Amino acid sequence: MARLITKFKYLKPDERNHFGGYAEYIATREGAEKIDESRKFAPATDKQRRLIQKILADFPDS
Repeated sequence: MARLITKFKYLKPDERNHFGGYAEYIATREGAEKIDESRKFAPATDKQRRLIQKILADFPDS
């Protein structure tokens, strides 16, 4: 089963570049599953569209 790893920490303004490195590490670590190229640009599913609509409704100023 796929899992999403999150890490929340305070980043000083001059440390912005370090965050990108951490995201790259998560994407390239051993055991990470790559998206099948044939589905990479597939249209959003109905469930994904509903989630996006809910997020936009919950956070209208975003």
